[in-house]
Amino acid sequence: MKILQAYKNSVEKLKTAKIHNAEQECFWIFEYLFNYSPQKLLLDNFDEFSDSQWKKLENIIEKRAQNYPLQYLIGHTEFYGLQLKVTPDVLIPRPETEILIEKILNEISKLDNLKCADLGTGSGCIALALSAKLPNSEWHVCDISQKALDIAKFNYDQLNLKNKFNFYCGSWFDAFPNDLKFDLIVTNPPYVGNTEKIGAEVAHEPKIAVFSNGDSYANFEIIFDKLKCFSHKDTLFMTECGINQADKLVQEIKKRFNIDAEVICDLTQQPRFVFFRLS
Repeated sequence: MKILQAYKNSVEKLKTAKIHNAEQECFWIFEYLFNYSPQKLLLDNFDEFSDSQWKKLENIIEKRAQNYPLQYLIGHTEFYGLQLKVTPDVLIPRPETEILIEKILNEISKLDNLKCADLGTGSGCIALALSAKLPNSEWHVCDISQKALDIAKFNYDQLNLKNKFNFYCGSWFDAFPNDLKFDLIVTNPPYVGNTEKIGAEVAHEPKIAVFSNGDSYANFEIIFDKLKCFSHKDTLFMTECGINQADKLVQEIKKRFNIDAEVICDLTQQPRFVFFRLS
């Protein structure tokens, strides 16, 4: 089968499976498998697949048609201009999380020599995106999954960042030495309750990174319990949360710390982030 016809067939299969943006996804798949740029693909109708190439393509299109995430199939994704390795051991970075990056940079861009923490770092996307814009920042990142932490380390090494990074395997603040105090603390914890339904693609992501251990607020409560121990006056804290959780989190922050928190919406204008400074 010729290359162009194989592309068209792949697009139709993904469209039938109701995969959004099937044409673009097939471009990415062909580029990943065969190093075919979109321009070459559309202009070249002469090259043919070998049997082994065809089997590779069939396998990846079949998996994608079953809602297996594209990012896992091609092994990487882009986040805030960075190319990051992702595997089924880490949550796939979402475009809406880039809003969190923008907000933090707007708040701290004039500060220098920041000591920062990323709780539950996963692929490292948040810490790496921020450190690329804050070259003098020092980072302490943790994850309960050693496999996830290995991916974060790999991404750090590949990006050749100059920032100092310390990696800890453990649960939230318990992973860090007790004498650390941070200027910035960021987190995107698992916030889906154990009985809540999730989408077909999210079902392929690591359960430990999706589901909270108990109700959907359990991890926030654990983090808040020790937040002051690792903070000082003016420490900036920002978290991602579920769209129905922001109001309750704001109330909890007011109760615990006597602070008014700010809620920030995602690209669809849903409340997605909570932000405050300790005092």
